[in-house]
Amino acid sequence: MAEGLVLVDTNIFIAAFRGDGKIKKILAGLGNQIVISTITELELYRGAKTASRKDALKKQLEVYAIAPLTEEISSLAVQIMYESISGHQDVFVADCLIAATAKYLNLPLLTLNGKDFQFIKGLELYPLD
Repeated sequence: MAEGLVLVDTNIFIAAFRGDGKIKKILAGLGNQIVISTITELELYRGAKTASRKDALKKQLEVYAIAPLTEEISSLAVQIMYESISGHQDVFVADCLIAATAKYLNLPLLTLNGKDFQFIKGLELYPLD
């Protein structure tokens, strides 16, 4: 992937859809540097409950590069889950896949839930400031 790209987590788009001005400004500043995981695409479609919302979302997503799941990303997600699961840390499958995508593509991850990812070795979080 090209330098300067950023993988954007699902919760960032949800915040923007709900009118969060700070997040909208960050996304606008990133412009065409935004990449999303197939997992984020799926999660966003899951939240689109009507045909018109799905159609609108489809048009919105067409402007972003979508990183598909690959065998390498899947294997890395399993490794992240294996290394991260403990009685002290709750790890979600979707988060492992999104983190693995960012790590594999060597992209920083823009998320509102940094605490869900901060323990993953080698994952760079994009600053919200």
